[in-house]
Amino acid sequence: MTRPIQCGSLDAGLIALLELRASQINGCLLCVQHGLRLALQAAVATSKIEHIGSWRRADVFCHAEKAALAWTEHLSGVSEQSASDEIWSRMRKYFNETQISELFRYWSSSALWSTGEVIRCCTAGIAVNSAVPWHAQ
Repeated sequence: MTRPIQCGSLDAGLIALLELRASQINGCLLCVQHGLRLALQAAVATSKIEHIGSWRRADVFCHAEKAALAWTEHLSGVSEQSASDEIWSRMRKYFNETQISELFRYWSSSALWSTGEVIRCCTAGIAVNSAVPWHAQ
């Protein structure tokens, strides 16, 4: 069973969304499944889970979630440039310094798993049952 997310003052649902989006970008099946479980456990709205890949065009995300998702995509390598002033401005608008620090701390601890060779090695032999819905696996 997946343990609840504990990340200081940050909402568990937000962390689950960020985990799920980063896992999608990194192409880690095990991490995506983990992110889905975290999102369900944190009672994230199904509409948010369904639209996480198209969050920019979906009206189900609040401004703070969109700012954090842009930041997550930046850190996941979608943008190879340094964090733009626009990304930082949005982050600072919706999150205080403590929360931004907590996001960085969470990111640095989870990035190893979703981007590193550790997961690629460990997931190579995992069979995926596509007949079973993701929420039932």
